[in-house]
Amino acid sequence: TQAMEIAPYRSDILLAAIFAYEQGHKLDEAEATAQRLLDHNPNNFSARHLMARILRRQGKYEESLSYTELDGENKPPDLVELSWLYSERARCLEAVHRYDEAYQTYQAFAASQRAHYPDLEAEKHTARKAISTQKSKLDALSKSGPAPYFPYIGKSPAFIVGFPRSGTTL
Repeated sequence: TQAMEIAPYRSDILLAAIFAYEQGHKLDEAEATAQRLLDHNPNNFSARHLMARILRRQGKYEESLSYTELDGENKPPDLVELSWLYSERARCLEAVHRYDEAYQTYQAFAASQRAHYPDLEAEKHTARKAISTQKSKLDALSKSGPAPYFPYIGKSPAFIVGFPRSGTTL
């Protein structure tokens, strides 16, 4: 709250406050803070997403939908923010039993992803090639026998520790 008093319209501070209020189940405070930010910057898509989510959590579905409306010129520049809005809109539409519109919303999001990532098959091919290369290297190492002895290490076993759950621990 002190940061909000010092910089009453800084988006990053207000977004953090909205999120904190929401996580603390203080939905009225979250809504008021989101409205304050949106009054100052109506095209802040992160605030619009949070406002829609807060209103949905309060059961105000129709009002929530108004914050997720997108027209041709008024779309977030970031695919992540667009996905948040599409997802929130679809959830609200499902909550009010407008299933056909919810389905269309999910379809619109899928279409935007395809437009944003048109060469997905090329990416898959690159990933498969990298996996194949790594597998052939591992196969060659496993066929070469035990690891060589390094005299400067000594005869006691050496343990190499990697990141947890990343597959690097030996």
